[in-house]
Amino acid sequence: GSLLPTSGDTDANGLARALWTLGMTSGAQTATATVPGATGSPVTFSATAQASVATVLEEADGNGQTGEINTALAEPVKARVTDEFGNPAPGVSVEWAATGATLSAATDASDATGISDVIVTLGGTAGPITITASSDGLAGSPVTFTATATEPAAIPTTASVTVRDNNFLSVRNATTNPAVDTVAVGGSVTWTWAASTGAQHNITPAPPPTFTGRETVTPPPLPAPHTATFAAAGTYTYYCTFHGSPGSGMSGRIVVR
Repeated sequence: GSLLPTSGDTDANGLARALWTLGMTSGAQTATATVPGATGSPVTFSATAQASVATVLEEADGNGQTGEINTALAEPVKARVTDEFGNPAPGVSVEWAATGATLSAATDASDATGISDVIVTLGGTAGPITITASSDGLAGSPVTFTATATEPAAIPTTASVTVRDNNFLSVRNATTNPAVDTVAVGGSVTWTWAASTGAQHNITPAPPPTFTGRETVTPPPLPAPHTATFAAAGTYTYYCTFHGSPGSGMSGRIVVR
């Protein structure tokens, strides 16, 4: 900000005055008064500059995403409301609309950072999606965002898990505890004991739903691989009773769809 005047004499009461004009950035601001050699000098004054009236609506984040049909985009779509100096303007109502998708809200007020956002769930038809954010009287309104809906990728019919001391390892995506895999309905998962495995392990389903697990094995020798087939969609969880529990420790999750 600025002070006027920037220097001056004290009056008969020992007071010196200046007009303080706050700067254009909202938030904490300070001014100081200094008398060289005086005890307590400099004296610091504090003030808080608030945002001016909202004037602008602009794109903030989430434009240009791609996702599978009937799923939510990975990131929310965000618009920003600011005053004429670019400061965030909270509490401003923003109207949202979309073609080819549904939104988590039709109206969302800007937060303390000036952001209004919605979660976008793509419809059942592949192709371009349009999302708009608008607020009456703001420059830049409406703001247009685009997205692309794609057909789902082919779901694999098989998955492999390595049984190691203290963890299950998904061979496909390297996740452990839980090892997470996705297979198609009718697909299968095979568990293979690692050559270095020496501890007792088992594959115990944590229903519902359930599947055929594997009883406790104590190497050596290493057991033959164990395969389970999944005939129905659902999320199947499992664990080793020696090193985990349902949902923690040595565990895994299979998503069948």
